[in-house]
Amino acid sequence: MAGSLEGLVTEFYQPLLKYFRRKTRDTQAAEDLTHDVVVRLARYDKDEISVPAALVFTIAGNVLRDWQKSFSRKDSRKSELNEEILADDISSERILEARDELRRVEAALEEMGDRTRSIFILFRIERMSQSEIARIFRISVSAVEKHVAKATVRLVRELQR
Repeated sequence: MAGSLEGLVTEFYQPLLKYFRRKTRDTQAAEDLTHDVVVRLARYDKDEISVPAALVFTIAGNVLRDWQKSFSRKDSRKSELNEEILADDISSERILEARDELRRVEAALEEMGDRTRSIFILFRIERMSQSEIARIFRISVSAVEKHVAKATVRLVRELQR
């Protein structure tokens, strides 16, 4: 048994960031890819994970390959995509779904403790570094990581409902 999703995120968050930074040489991409791993990891039954590191880094490798493929295709599809965006009418059903997701995210953020919510927003929305956040709140970087992990897990679970 590997423990909770929050425990896995806390344990592997920094190693994943380092892995992705080394592979992409892009801090923002590394953060986004790490988040993608968390989202995929949330789909697994934690009681059935016998070797957490193997699963986490297998997912990470797959996420990286997907990112690399999409990155290489982006240039060739730019003009094609622009035409699709202009021609594509967003259905009213999709708009309603998006509004519902946004309401659920807002509700989940409101249910979080003030400190966790603030730290998450500063990190993921305001793009403040974890060390800056730690200085502001006078806590360790590790504590910031735990707050971010807790908020991320909460949001992923809410969006999977």
